[in-house]
Amino acid sequence: MGGCGTRSYPNISREKIDLALNSLKKIGATIRGDNPWSVDPHYFGVKLSASWNAKTQVLDLTVTASDSRLPCNLIWNYLDQMILKYR
Repeated sequence: MGGCGTRSYPNISREKIDLALNSLKKIGATIRGDNPWSVDPHYFGVKLSASWNAKTQVLDLTVTASDSRLPCNLIWNYLDQMILKYR
């Protein structure tokens, strides 16, 4: 298992954060914490860490773990598309 690094996403409001967290909960993800968050979507061993800067409205998302069946580029492609919904 290994991580895939961190990406930063600008222009993410608290409302968008709440929408994203609620969507993750609806699909059965385990979420711990309240900024920063640890997220386990229960998908191919992927684990995420997220932190949000309210002042700059930047979300930092880190893939902290994944198994070898899912390459990092596929994980980031999926996450990038999901984040676009909340911009």
